[in-house]
Amino acid sequence: MAFNENNGVLHKFIGVLTGTPAEVSGGDSGWPLSMGITVSTPVFDGVTRRVFVTTSSGIGYIDDSVVPAVLSGTALRFSATGNRQTPVIVDSTNQKVYAFGRNSGGTNPLIAQADTSLSAASRVTTPVGTGTASASPRQGDFNDAYRTIRAPRRRRTAMSPATTDRATSSPLRTG
Repeated sequence: MAFNENNGVLHKFIGVLTGTPAEVSGGDSGWPLSMGITVSTPVFDGVTRRVFVTTSSGIGYIDDSVVPAVLSGTALRFSATGNRQTPVIVDSTNQKVYAFGRNSGGTNPLIAQADTSLSAASRVTTPVGTGTASASPRQGDFNDAYRTIRAPRRRRTAMSPATTDRATSSPLRTG
């Protein structure tokens, strides 16, 4: 489990829901890790072992597949102003990350999509809804087709050791 104390410092805990929770720190672990800026609630991808966060301007991640854990220099900057630091959605099956934010200039909320490496070739942003200076985007969700087309699979989240979920690559539900 990853935890953000709202000052840009992320902490890692082991044993949550399966034993006695304990913070991973010191030595060569790389934890706790300072992002240097305020970030969203962290979201863990069990396939890549990356911890994704949003910042005031985009998506970043901590690579926990290496020791020590490191802050990636790769970031998807999709929202020049006004991002609410809403947590990302990670689709581990399709290795996609989705984020929600404000368009620069304050018009139309944006949805951003990239692969879990945040590679330049995978980056897509699209405006949503009608233009308004008061647009305050919230986290989206997948529609029912996304959840019911595939057979159940096992997935890990930042908060639980294993849960059952259904997933495919259908459109997002934004309202």
